[in-house]
Amino acid sequence: MTEEEKDLQHEHNLHCLGMLVEAVMCKADETPLTMFWFDESILPGGNRTIAHECVNWDRLIEGMEDNKIDPFTPGLLVHPKHGPVVPQGRNTTLDNRIGYVKWATPLDRDLYP
Repeated sequence: MTEEEKDLQHEHNLHCLGMLVEAVMCKADETPLTMFWFDESILPGGNRTIAHECVNWDRLIEGMEDNKIDPFTPGLLVHPKHGPVVPQGRNTTLDNRIGYVKWATPLDRDLYP
């Protein structure tokens, strides 16, 4: 990677970590955590045997498989100003391999609704 790509990758990674933090905060596990009293300490300790209701990953993945799209399908993603994103599908050469733009400016929605 070039130095610029490394910098963009760093920003991209920070974005991804931020998304994980947001997911944890917005979808937090609300299972009550209980405490135990121990003979050896005046302080209670956390009960690590609490059952949590976890996501059914098989069902989640199955649902995602049923609804997924291939973003490399020509004509699927069309930028309102720059046109088709991947006109040659997976053979398209992209200028921005990282997919992150520093100091990006949103499009003017009056010009590009």
